[in-house]
Amino acid sequence: MELSLGMAILQTTSVKEIEHLLPYLHVILFMAAATPGVGGLKMLPQTLDKIKEAKEYIVKNNLDTFIEVDQGINKETAKLARDAGADILAAGSSITNAEDFKQAIKELKA
Repeated sequence: MELSLGMAILQTTSVKEIEHLLPYLHVILFMAAATPGVGGLKMLPQTLDKIKEAKEYIVKNNLDTFIEVDQGINKETAKLARDAGADILAAGSSITNAEDFKQAIKELKA
């Protein structure tokens, strides 16, 4: 059995603080809003800068670490997060609050 390690970081954690851990992580999860565990929050804009910084470090050091983003993911922020370097998006209320789940997912993937 292969072991995968991941870590979630809050808005208060800088990428510099966790760079030394990235070679050991399969995924780093950026919590993109101020309060984890609460649905429907907006993504804080500084999250995109953190994603870009982490992606640059991962590419520069040829690491096999995925970037995931949770909180505030909707059709607008999904594109911004992907453009910043996110590999995985976790979307909750933008899907569950939609009238058409399938359409909401298509829009997130577009």
